[in-house]
Order: sequence, then C-alpha cells, then structure tokens
Amino acid sequence: MDGRYKMTKGFTLDLELVARLKEGAENSGRSISRYTELLLSRWIRETEMSGNLSPYVKPQSEAIPEKQKLGLTIRRDILKQMEALAEADFRPFSEYVNLALWRVLEMEE
Repeated sequence: MDGRYKMTKGFTLDLELVARLKEGAENSGRSISRYTELLLSRWIRETEMSGNLSPYVKPQSEAIPEKQKLGLTIRRDILKQMEALAEADFRPFSEYVNLALWRVLEMEE
C-alpha cells in the first residue's frame, strides 16, 4: 500500500498548540491537517539527523495545559513513524505528538 495514503486520527492537543497550528495553517494557506503533517515531517527528519528521540520536556513548574480533541487527516507513513518514535521514547502517542509539534514550532521561531 502507498505510504501516502491518508488516515484520519484523533489527537488530544494543548489548546494553545491548536491555536498556533490554526494560525500557522492560515498564514501558510494550508489546511490544519496539511500544516500539521508538514511539521511532523520536519520532526521526523530532525530525529533521523540528530538521533535524539525526545522532543522536549516542559519544566515541572508549568501548569497542566487545557486540551482539545482534534481530528486530523495525516499521511499514513507519517503517523506510523510518529507512533514508532513515541514508542521508542516510552511516551503515549498524543503526548509525543504534542511535544514534537511544540519543538518544531520553537525551532521555526
């Protein structure tokens, strides 16, 4: 099966992160799904180059962020790679995606 086949998956993301994704998607003229897919692709490339699986660890003093459930349609190969990275980092999938997206957004600033 083609790795570009898309799947819709539910993500539980930080509310602030969802706002940043919406803003980034709007600014780039892309859908939120496509913009998120591009960010996750960047993260996958970054981990392949650096060998560092752990995306980011927020300081313990930060309050637990509000979350929002969001359904995104993402390429199947990207989802599978992110699931493998999350498993290798011993993190739940949604947590790993949240942290990876935050890290990629920070790298772009």
